This record gives sequence, structure tokens and C-alpha cells, in this order.
Amino acid sequence: MSRVRAEDHVMQVTHRHARAVTEAIHDGLLAWVRQALTDAGLDQDVTVLDRFPSGPVERPLLIVFPFRLGPEKMLDHNDAGRSLMNPARGKEPSTIPDTWRDLGQAMGAGLQDILPEEKVAGRKIPSRRPRVSALPPALEAWYLSQDERSGWIERDASGELRGYTPNLWWYPSYPIDIQYILSGVGPNAHAEGEALPLLPAMTAVRTAVHLDSVLELTLPAVPAPESLWGYITALALSLPEDGEVFPDELEEKSAAARERFSTRLGIVPAHHLDDDSVFSFMRALGRPMHATICLKIRAGLGHRVAFEPGGDAAPPNLGRRPGGDT
Repeated sequence: MSRVRAEDHVMQVTHRHARAVTEAIHDGLLAWVRQALTDAGLDQDVTVLDRFPSGPVERPLLIVFPFRLGPEKMLDHNDAGRSLMNPARGKEPSTIPDTWRDLGQAMGAGLQDILPEEKVAGRKIPSRRPRVSALPPALEAWYLSQDERSGWIERDASGELRGYTPNLWWYPSYPIDIQYILSGVGPNAHAEGEALPLLPAMTAVRTAVHLDSVLELTLPAVPAPESLWGYITALALSLPEDGEVFPDELEEKSAAARERFSTRLGIVPAHHLDDDSVFSFMRALGRPMHATICLKIRAGLGHRVAFEPGGDAAPPNLGRRPGGDT
């Protein structure tokens, strides 16, 4: 696969990951609201839906409806990637999952054990562009399988095939506020004097925000290029048994990075709709709205991992042990 096609694939996977995250948030909030009604003993009296009904309503409904994405004022966002293989390059953001931080450092340490050395500025360091034929068989086979347009391999002046050492980058997410409106909808006909349980239902949700304003979610694994996993397998097969990183250890860290992971997102009250917005909603729906609550969830979308040939950039973590000196 050429480098351009690989980048297109990563962007496609990143978009699909963002979709999966927002779907998980939406489903999680619905479950959280339903649990609040169950705790208040109202789950048999009020049905929770995520869209307004188009026809007659037979029983009280509590609608959980996304109505705005923010923040309305764009925040400054630095989308510069951070090296996962070189922890010495500044303080790492706390948003990098431990599984990816551990994997990057293990890859850097493993490469130090197997790369041939070259002399630079009077000292020997692992080569950033080693001869492919000088690599262990598994890594040699990986490089030989790469398309010459991918940027991973090229021939030097003597015609010798050389492979670039990798860079593994973490690109952070951008913040997004997902605002919901919760509104009660009563049945079109009910007995005169019958009290609808919509206000108690809204009160139950507002109390839940005060007592337990956290969504516990399981999110899909962070997007990463497929080529990364093949490289890690080749690297693990190339590691010595007495090296800095054991082969099984690298494979375990790789598997952990590909797993779904748990996270916690806060639910906070949002600014209520102004009168014009409420009237606009009612006109669009063609029905009156009962009491409403506005909630906001802040999440991060768009984070990803890039696996790229190192090129002329300083080789990540080569010549440095994790936590040690050059």
C-alpha cells in the first residue's frame, strides 16, 4: 500500500472511531437516564426515548435528544504529534493511555537491541537507516514486503536496499461538548385530574446529576495503521531472549493496545434554552414541551496513532534506554 493510500485509510478509520465514540456516549447517557428513573421507582411509569414521537403518545415519555455540538467558541488546539518511542522529548500529555505509552517505549528499547550501529559525531548509535540485509530475518522480510512508494525502503548510492527506522506518534483528540435536551411528553389523552409523572422523572434526573454525574463507558480501541501490528510481530520475532524487552512482553503490550478500554465522562448541567429556542423546538415538533433539562458531556474525538518511517528526523528513542541516559 502506498503512503498516500495508507494515510487515507487511517483518516477513514479515525472518522469511524469518532462515530463509534459518539454512539457509545449516546447509548451510555440513555442507560444512565433509565437507571435514574429505576432508582426513583419510575421506570414502569415513564419510557425513555431518544427521539420525539411522530404520532399519538400512549404513555408519558422522557425524550433525551442531542441538540447542539460545541464548544461554540473554538478552542486553541495543538494537534502536534507526540513521540511514543521517545519519552525524553518533553512532558507527555496525561491523555496518552498507559497501554500506548508502554508499547512505544518497549518498541524503542527493543530496536536498540537489534539494530546495527553506525558512527555519528564520533560515537556509535543504532542506525536510523540500516541495510535491510543486516537486519534479523523477520524484520528483513517485513521491509522486503513493503512497497517502494511507501517510504519505508530505498536504495542508497551503491544500490543497497535500506530501511528506515519507525516513528510512532500519538495525535491528541480535540474537545467537543455534546449538549442534550431532556423533555417530557405526555399522552394525548389521559384521565381528568390524573397526575403525569413527568415532573418527578425530571427531578430524578436532576438529582442523579447531583449524586452520580459520571458515565462509565467502554470505548473502541484507538485507531492505528494495520502496518504497525505486522511490524511489531516481526520485531518480537527478532528480539533476543536476554534483551531489554522480552518477545512475549512486546506481544502482550501490542495486544493490550488493541483492546477496548474503559473511561469516565462527566455529565454537567448546561445553560437552559432561551424562550426563542424553546418556541422554535415546539413549532418544529408541532406539540407543546413539558419541563426541560439541559445536560452537557465533554469528550475527546479524533485521537489516533501514526506509524511512519523515521526519515531524516532524529530516530525515536534510539541510543537511549527508557528512563536512562544516552
